[in-house]
Amino acid sequence: MKSKLLKIILMGFLCQFFLLGCAKTQLGKVKEVNAAGLTKPDKVLIQPFTFNEKDIEPGSSPISMVSGSSSKRDEILALAKEVNGALVEELSQKVKEMGLTPVVISDGKQPSSSEVLVAGRWTKIDEGSAVKRNMIGFGAGQSLVEGQVVVSGLSSQGPVELITFTAHADSGSKPGAITGPAGAAAGAGTAASVGVSVAKSAATIYQSSSSHEASEIADKIAEELSSYFVKQGWIPKAK
Repeated sequence: MKSKLLKIILMGFLCQFFLLGCAKTQLGKVKEVNAAGLTKPDKVLIQPFTFNEKDIEPGSSPISMVSGSSSKRDEILALAKEVNGALVEELSQKVKEMGLTPVVISDGKQPSSSEVLVAGRWTKIDEGSAVKRNMIGFGAGQSLVEGQVVVSGLSSQGPVELITFTAHADSGSKPGAITGPAGAAAGAGTAASVGVSVAKSAATIYQSSSSHEASEIADKIAEELSSYFVKQGWIPKAK
């Protein structure tokens, strides 16, 4: 009886423990304005986020091995490219699900009266260490992605920022193979923790954990867009 009770208590502790270590993805809304007077958009322009090379740490990303990079700068640019690719791909898919047309654009293009633009800047991309995430856990080797996002449209007075927010996603703080009885399973069970991530679409495989986090941020951006579009009467509320 005591043995059974001990097992129940231990399982409850482990469940709470793993929940506390789950990865976090969140947006912090800074501003939102009503889009009264704006034309209902039929296209969502998606611009790959800008970045400063000094804010990117490739860490132990396997991208360098895959791309044959010969310098840290090559690794930084390769990581930024894949992170932006993950963001654009996932957000494009979500926009299609809203019944709108996603259009990937380059820097500098402004939305027309029947378009909204999603743009932003990565303020930090840190790939961390897959080995530490797997073996030690508890935040050791954690990867994270942070950025600033702006959704804008075109009014009769010119471009207007409709929503602005900050974004954060990380790989979490689960225990690793040597720090808990279930650590090995936890480390192997999350693709992002080993540095090879499968996107929402089974057809896409990301080499970096940061790209997985960027796709999670894209999901959150899509949720904000959908909520805002519903409030403006541009799309129907999801059933």
